[in-house]
Amino acid sequence: MKAVSTLVTEKTREAQRQLSHILLFQTISPIILIFIPFMFLVIPTIAKLETTVLSTAAVTFMPWVPAINSLSIMYIIKSYRNAIKRTFLRGRQVEPTSTQTAKSNSYKIANSTV
Repeated sequence: MKAVSTLVTEKTREAQRQLSHILLFQTISPIILIFIPFMFLVIPTIAKLETTVLSTAAVTFMPWVPAINSLSIMYIIKSYRNAIKRTFLRGRQVEPTSTQTAKSNSYKIANSTV
């Protein structure tokens, strides 16, 4: 494994790490937004309990999965996140941080780190 790690650049390793985080998040989000609410619907149905409120709540979360997946990509990938910050912070002065080169995607707003 060490031989492979010396063949890839730090930038490639960072991209792979971000991709792994995205895949992990996109695997967990349907479990939280679909499976768990669905189980709150199925279990009372099997027990022959009233499920009107539970069914409404369970179905409400299901359409949010694609939106949450898209937002996770925009948040986890640094270049996307910084581009969005620059778009919304155009009126403020944005300059590169002193810890990284000007070519990097890390920026700070005057007097506060973003």
